[in-house]
Amino acid sequence: MPGILRILLVLLTMATAGAVRAQDGERGGALAAFDAGDYAEAARIWRQRAAAGDTAAMVALAGLYEAGLGVPRDPDRALALYRAAAAAGDATARRILERRRPDGR
Repeated sequence: MPGILRILLVLLTMATAGAVRAQDGERGGALAAFDAGDYAEAARIWRQRAAAGDTAAMVALAGLYEAGLGVPRDPDRALALYRAAAAAGDATARRILERRRPDGR
């Protein structure tokens, strides 16, 4: 899948992920920041949640690293986050990884 299409798929996944929306409660969290275009704030919140083991946050943060939104573009870090989330049982991360080449790119 061409790079831009992969990024759009990831961003669409992040924008519609029910788990991320549920965690944001009254939209005062990471998804609200993302929707407002404050990607750095969304990354900060998702980074904290990912460090605590939240796989939906890992997937969302990976999407930011893959696209370079609010953080420096870092495909290797994105891949590591997708793999960690998949290893912890996250179905979205598994689907994203299944669509990649064997080397994860």
